[in-house]
Amino acid sequence: MTLRDVLSNFTSFLIVSHQGLDGDAVGSSLGMGHLISSLGKDVSIIFPEPLPQKYLPLAGELSVLSEFPSQLSDSALLFLDCADPERGLKVEISRFLFVANIDHHISNTNFGTWNVVKPEYSSTGEVLAEILFNEGIEAPERVWDCLYLAIFSDTNGFRFSNTRPQTLEIAGKVLSRGSGPEVSSIFFSLSQLDLKVLGVVFTNMVYDPPIAFSYLPLSLGLPEGFDSDFIMNIWKNWPEPQVYLLFKEISPNSFKVSMRGRGDIDLSKIAGKFQGGGHPSASGCRVKGNLQEVEKILREAILDEIRRD
Repeated sequence: MTLRDVLSNFTSFLIVSHQGLDGDAVGSSLGMGHLISSLGKDVSIIFPEPLPQKYLPLAGELSVLSEFPSQLSDSALLFLDCADPERGLKVEISRFLFVANIDHHISNTNFGTWNVVKPEYSSTGEVLAEILFNEGIEAPERVWDCLYLAIFSDTNGFRFSNTRPQTLEIAGKVLSRGSGPEVSSIFFSLSQLDLKVLGVVFTNMVYDPPIAFSYLPLSLGLPEGFDSDFIMNIWKNWPEPQVYLLFKEISPNSFKVSMRGRGDIDLSKIAGKFQGGGHPSASGCRVKGNLQEVEKILREAILDEIRRD
């Protein structure tokens, strides 16, 4: 089966991505949405959290929802950048006749009717772009803008080790079809709240080698889906720690944990122990307990993994 087959076989589509929206989840989802819309077909994008304001210009006239429609009709369900359906909005995928699963997470469970999962790729945006190129599918400019954002985001502006020669080649082809490199400025833009949060992170930071960690308290009033990738990307410029942990309190005694690492440690294995997932060098999970308990649990799990290596 090809993407062209999928687009031809259905007239209605629902697109879903993972909780904790980031540039790849947003870019790949909006890119696919614009592609389907350009074919004159019905499409809605369902995000677990409100779409961050900086991405609104890319959404345009697309239908962006916060929950599934009551009538699912005969829509095809497309998961983009989502390793496990449990990380998206809760819905029984068995209710759908067709489920596409396009992703690049190594922890992906291949849950779809049609699975295109390429962990060696930098981003789901890169996977999608290659599919469009290989199948000769024409797309409007806004599709390429969204896919460029997705690739740019998950490579942190082509600074991460997941930037392969092929990544740069595909990104160049995508960029030549879009509106220009100014799309990347969306990724780096920070709000007043972002800057305030960044100050809190560095004020609360502790370095207990080989792990650096910090926390964002519930009192900040941050939404659960607050995108903390910009924090982790700045933090990783500090070369000494092997692992960086950010604990965001989402309710009393419950934390969303973002993890970044360098070297051979596989953080996706650690996240998996807590029903989370991600990549070897970038993963996340949720852990219950007070801050001291959560810090201890994660630290022990990380040290155990380092000793095994």
